[in-house]
Amino acid sequence: MTETSSTPANFERTTGPLPLVIGVTGHRDLREEDLPELRRIVRSLFLELREKAPNTPLEILSPLAEGADRLVAEIAFELGERVVVPLPMPIETYLDDFEAEESKAEFMRLLERADDVVELPIAEGSDREGIAEYGPQRDRQYGVMGAWIVRNSHLLLALWDGVMSHLPHGTADVVMFNLEGIPEEFSRSASLIEPPEGDPVYHVVTPRRGAEIPRDALSVRRLFPPRFSEGNEGEARLTAVIDATERFNRDVLTQPDDFEESCRQSIEWVAGDDVEAIERLGHAPTLRLFSLADTLANRFAGHTRVSLKWIFILVAVSALFFDIYTHVYLLAWPLLATYLLGLVVVYVLVLRSSRGEFHSRYLDYRALAEGLRVRLFWDIAGVDDEIADNYLHKQRSELDWIRYALRVWKPRSAEETGYLSGVENNPSAPPEMTPEMRLDIVRRRWIEDQRAYFARSAAREEHAAHRAVMYGNIFIIIGILLALFQVVAQAIDNPDFTKEPNHWLLVAVALSPIFAGLAVGYAEKRAHHDHARQYERMATHFSNATARFTEFLDAGDLERSRRLIEEIGKETLAENGDWVLIHRDRPIEAPKG
Repeated sequence: MTETSSTPANFERTTGPLPLVIGVTGHRDLREEDLPELRRIVRSLFLELREKAPNTPLEILSPLAEGADRLVAEIAFELGERVVVPLPMPIETYLDDFEAEESKAEFMRLLERADDVVELPIAEGSDREGIAEYGPQRDRQYGVMGAWIVRNSHLLLALWDGVMSHLPHGTADVVMFNLEGIPEEFSRSASLIEPPEGDPVYHVVTPRRGAEIPRDALSVRRLFPPRFSEGNEGEARLTAVIDATERFNRDVLTQPDDFEESCRQSIEWVAGDDVEAIERLGHAPTLRLFSLADTLANRFAGHTRVSLKWIFILVAVSALFFDIYTHVYLLAWPLLATYLLGLVVVYVLVLRSSRGEFHSRYLDYRALAEGLRVRLFWDIAGVDDEIADNYLHKQRSELDWIRYALRVWKPRSAEETGYLSGVENNPSAPPEMTPEMRLDIVRRRWIEDQRAYFARSAAREEHAAHRAVMYGNIFIIIGILLALFQVVAQAIDNPDFTKEPNHWLLVAVALSPIFAGLAVGYAEKRAHHDHARQYERMATHFSNATARFTEFLDAGDLERSRRLIEEIGKETLAENGDWVLIHRDRPIEAPKG
């Protein structure tokens, strides 16, 4: 890896909303003579990621401890990347880790330049007095911090000598958290049946002062979780996540002028008159990101449906011309040419849709939008659960990027990010809202709205499914009746088999089952019947939730209200995951048979 010398330190770029998040861990006792090379390596890694995803911002999670943490943060500042500082404990307690006053001053200077600071909660069973003393409680806070960094990043950058240390919750432990999964001790969501996910580690082999120098010092190794049998598999997975995130950001940045108006309509649709209240609560960035994903999903849904509709229409028209050619005008070669042209256009549409990834983008962005919708209302209600732990488990290989996006998304203020135009956000303003008022927003803007939506959608999809079956049956019956008429007419008028049949009648007989198949096939591609069943079930869930939620709110039972919100959220995520699976099995392609 070589550094791109043409890239200035103050390089600026236009980036989309979803970041690629890099966690940092490493030794505090770096050797002075290694610092220039370590800086070059880290800088080159960042520039490499920039080259892979030019429209995607990098976000660096660095606790700003001495040594590796600060070195990486300084490079990030030089390149204009966002730096978030997770603190394992209150600042005044954390500063005790740095003996020299010069080191404490350097920490405070870097902290002032950070884009965000996150003070992590004290672990259960510990307290402020306990973590202020060097011992098990303080050590456990570093475990909490390591788990948080792993949890909230796409990959881990480790400046580490590769030696497994006996020190609790140091660099070696954080690397293992990232490769083998976060231990149950630091993860409420650790599954007892799901295999640990694990994430990539960019391991910069880094010597320590006074320790044995590793054989491959100052090289870069790319480590992947054990579940990947080969490094190439892990690299391919990371590349797929980066590429999909970059695609989303690029799509956000390259939309036409009416995109902003569509986003505002999406915000109004989901928040209505409560937009200002949601802004005051500090959730405008999540609402904005939802509107971006929702609007993109709707646009690519439109592309998908138009392509699919024209594919079926052109196949029907091509079949019509071919039947006329074969049964009526056998010598009229323009009819055959029109048939061939129709098929060519069909496959051009299929190829265009495939290359433009209309279908996959539609599904991906709809899945992201629905996950963000649940997260938005969970956040408003104060539900302490992770969307990524409850979403897309059956679709991990294809939609990993969405689970990462939901996992690492940390809302930023509108003033801080140019892409959050259109929605003001003022997280410093006092909420001035009681828990009951927050829950009432969730009831009106999510539970009741979704109940009405699913009820309408279930009726619409059921009607579409029945209509397709009806048209299919009508075409089949017409074909049978016409064929019967032809048989009877020929038997009466042509007993000696010398008179030719009515060729136009034969065209209609031949086309009837084709049109019936196309009508049913189109409905199957749109999954009307499957949707009707899903939406009917969800309408029932939301209807029950509406009644129970009102009962809980009237009784002042906030805890059960939040539990209900969490449960209906998980049902929604499961339903949307199944929806994605249904449509993954129905790509845009020419109808066959």
